Amino acid sequence: MITKFFTMFCLTAALSLPAFAGTAHTNTSDPIKTLKSSKTVQKPINQFIKQYNQMEKLKVKKPHKAKSKPKQAKQNIEQTKANLHRKLHSKVYKSPFLLPAKVKKNKHLKHHRIPFYPDRYVPPEKPTLVSISRNSVNRIVCPDTIKDIVFSKEKGAIVKFEGNNAYIKLLEQKDPATGKIMYDKSPNEFYVTCNNTVYTIIAIPDNIGPRIIRLMGNDKKKILSNQRQFAQLPYEKKIIKIIKSVYKDNLPSTWDINSKTELYKKNNLLIKLVRTIKIVGTGFSVKEFSVSPDKNIKFMPLNERMFLIPALSKNIVAIALEKLSLKAGDRTRLFIVSKKGVNHYGY
Repeated sequence: MITKFFTMFCLTAALSLPAFAGTAHTNTSDPIKTLKSSKTVQKPINQFIKQYNQMEKLKVKKPHKAKSKPKQAKQNIEQTKANLHRKLHSKVYKSPFLLPAKVKKNKHLKHHRIPFYPDRYVPPEKPTLVSISRNSVNRIVCPDTIKDIVFSKEKGAIVKFEGNNAYIKLLEQKDPATGKIMYDKSPNEFYVTCNNTVYTIIAIPDNIGPRIIRLMGNDKKKILSNQRQFAQLPYEKKIIKIIKSVYKDNLPSTWDINSKTELYKKNNLLIKLVRTIKIVGTGFSVKEFSVSPDKNIKFMPLNERMFLIPALSKNIVAIALEKLSLKAGDRTRLFIVSKKGVNHYGY
C-alpha cells in the first residue's frame, strides 16, 4: 500500500510542478518521459512503467490473419511450380534430369475421340438397324458370294463388292453458304443379295470408326423360330430363360450345340469348358463350365466377378453360378451368357 501511494504521489508531483529534483520541465504530452528524467524516485517509477507497459500490451489486440482460400493456395502452388520450371529451363546446359516442357491439354480433345463398335450380325429377311461410320469405309461380310447390292445413290453413297466382301463409303458434301464439310445424317437402305437370300440393312450414319457388318447364314427356320421364342420378352427375362433352359438341359432343337472342351487355370481354380450353345438369329450364346478348386485348397468362396475373364468369353452379358462356395473335391456349374454385335443404343 505504501509503495502504491508513493508512486501515485510521484506521478501527481511530476505533472503539477514545473521542475522536479533538479530537472527542467519539458512541454511533452507523455508523463512517463518526465518521470524517467528524475533520479530521486527512479526505482518506484521503473516499477510503475513496467505495470503501465503490461496494461498497454493487454489492450493491444493482435491483427486478425485472413485465412487463405483454397483457390488462392492452388494458384500459389501452380505459380511456384511454374517458377521452378522456368529456372530449370533457363539454364544454358540441358540435363537428362530436367523436367519436360508442359504440354497444354486441349479441353475439347474428349469430344474428338472416335468410338469403335463391335461387329454387327444381320439375319436374313429382316430389316436391321446398323450404325455405320459416316467418314470411313464400312465392310459387309457374307458367308457366300455377294451377287448384287441395291441402294439409293441420291443419298450419297458409293458401294463396291467382290467375292464375299462389300465396301460402303458415304460421300461428303460442302455447305454452299459456309463451305464446311457435311455428311447426310438420314438413314440409307442397302439390300444385299447373298446365298439366294436378301439381307435388309438400314444404315444410320454416325461419328464412329469403320464398322464390319456380318451377314448370318441361311438358316431361315432356325432364325425365325428363335426370334419367336424371345420376341415378346424383355431383355432380362430373355437371359433368365436362356440360363434356365441350359441348367435344366431343356434345349430347343433350333439351338446349336458345340461340345468342344477347353481347360483354364485361374484364381486357384480349374475351369473346364463343357459345351457352347449358340442361339442363331438372336446373337446370344451360352458357355457352360465345370469349376473345381485346386488340391491344396480346403474351402473357397465364389462370386460372379471372379469369372469376368476375357479368356473365358467376350461381350459378357450375364454370369450364373450353381454354388457360391467350394470344398476340397467339390464341383459347380458356371454359365456365361454373351451377345455379339450390339452397341449401347441396341444397333
